[in-house]
Amino acid sequence: MATRVVAISSQLRCGAWRYTNYGEGVRSGWLMGALVHCPRRDVAIPIPVDVRELLEAPNYVHLSTLRADGSPRNWVVWVGVEGEHILICTSKAIWKGKDMLRDPRVALSVTDRDDPYRMAAVQGRVVEVRPDEDCRYMDQLSYKYTGEPFPGRGPDRVCFVIAVEKAAQRTLGFTHNPG
Repeated sequence: MATRVVAISSQLRCGAWRYTNYGEGVRSGWLMGALVHCPRRDVAIPIPVDVRELLEAPNYVHLSTLRADGSPRNWVVWVGVEGEHILICTSKAIWKGKDMLRDPRVALSVTDRDDPYRMAAVQGRVVEVRPDEDCRYMDQLSYKYTGEPFPGRGPDRVCFVIAVEKAAQRTLGFTHNPG
């Protein structure tokens, strides 16, 4: 059974027309020669305990955002955890900020700095953008990673709040002993 298309964009990307269907349980998707049903996958979940441990420690996190053409862009970032959300602070003028303002879908990976074979992957989306001119949120991250307040302030500073949709942690049975 085909879904009812409400709007089809005029932009062609990756050989597919973008459509929006406002039916129950259906979200935007790509139209490639036929109508496709896209069940909702944007349901937030609690952060699993083993993933939370990695995110709460001062481990560097790799953030993947999406460029306007749909290709990924990767960043190394600091993160915080607030309840069941992940916080990432940056400037609206930086590409990662621009990417997340345009497309809220993100992916993150984190590796334990003490055991690089212990890692986690997260998929989620930005659910809130908070002003952070005074670095209220960024300072917390800066103290976590450096022990000092963040040196840059300004009206372009924001904090992205990310809801987790998928997350998993894995530890490989290796010993890190580069030689």
